[in-house]
Amino acid sequence: MNLQHRDTAPAISIVVPCFNEEESLTALVDRVSAVCHSAASGDHEIVLVNDGSRDGTWALIADLTLRISVQ
Repeated sequence: MNLQHRDTAPAISIVVPCFNEEESLTALVDRVSAVCHSAASGDHEIVLVNDGSRDGTWALIADLTLRISVQ
């Protein structure tokens, strides 16, 4: 995971509570990212909050963190 300190806040912050969302989370992140890229020229963050999921949501969040460029 490549977490870097930012000097400024992103233009858009999206917080998504996740409970047993393994089946739909990837599509959601892709769609939200596409909208944010259009609206804020890519200057955004998506914060995924696992809320006690019992499926593979947490593992998927970890995987998405590695797959998506984190800055």
